[in-house]
Amino acid sequence: MRVTHEGLTYEIRAYRQCWLLSTVKIRDTMSDPELAGTGPGGEYLSNTVFPGTFPAACRSLLDRMMRDGLSPHAGLTEAVATVAHLYATIGEAK
Repeated sequence: MRVTHEGLTYEIRAYRQCWLLSTVKIRDTMSDPELAGTGPGGEYLSNTVFPGTFPAACRSLLDRMMRDGLSPHAGLTEAVATVAHLYATIGEAK
């Protein structure tokens, strides 16, 4: 499942017997010859962590969103909208 917030995209996905959390980034240059054929504009996963369970992955996602600029002192409206968006996204991923 992917969640986009304020221009940043995060991905939570099942992997073997745990969950992965990554930040999705867009390649802007071709600096690595091993990436031939992927070119600028291609997606890649960055800062991948293995939080284990799905609830731990969701907590890690919220921690990462706060680290990346989501204000922990957001107004009630923004906080409710963010949580509602996450619930809707989790529901779509089932």
